[in-house]
Amino acid sequence: MEAYAHLFKPQGYIYSVFGGMIEGIPSITKFKVVLVVRDPRDILVSSYYSIAYSHAIPEGEKKDSLLSRRKEALASDLDDHVLQHAEKLLAVFDRYEVCLFAEYSNVHIARFEDMVGDYPKWLDALLSSCGLDIPESMRCELIRSHEASRPSSENINKHLRKGMPGEHREKLRSDTIEKLNSIFEQPLLRFNYRS
Repeated sequence: MEAYAHLFKPQGYIYSVFGGMIEGIPSITKFKVVLVVRDPRDILVSSYYSIAYSHAIPEGEKKDSLLSRRKEALASDLDDHVLQHAEKLLAVFDRYEVCLFAEYSNVHIARFEDMVGDYPKWLDALLSSCGLDIPESMRCELIRSHEASRPSSENINKHLRKGMPGEHREKLRSDTIEKLNSIFEQPLLRFNYRS
């Protein structure tokens, strides 16, 4: 928490990606918390394509690390890669259970799949949960912008490669999916994903 303490203030908003749950957020019950989630099986597939093809090569100290990870991904098969990284992702979900849900049950879950499937409903639920009232013109612009950003076909070299839920069923072997269903049993139940 020490590295992030300066972000948590009595008023205002934090909109950020932390890469996992930060332990020890003081007075978390005083905050409105939104947790954006995605099916962990799809996260692993998307991560593979990002690392292998589309993630921009950073300058500086992170360059060698990403190039090494890219080489590893390209040398492996998708199914092997997702299974190799599944336990690390499970640990992220487990930390949400221990450090968030055990401390604070009033979390608004904003699922990627709901955003893609029915953006207006997803947006309205998010705004309501946060107690935000926006002009109808802004709501319409957000919806229009969302629709315009959706790719019409898959491009493995783009960061927004496909943007569709459930692609693990298209990309992975059935035995791999069964293993992932077992590994992610609790998160799949928690976030209402079918296995």
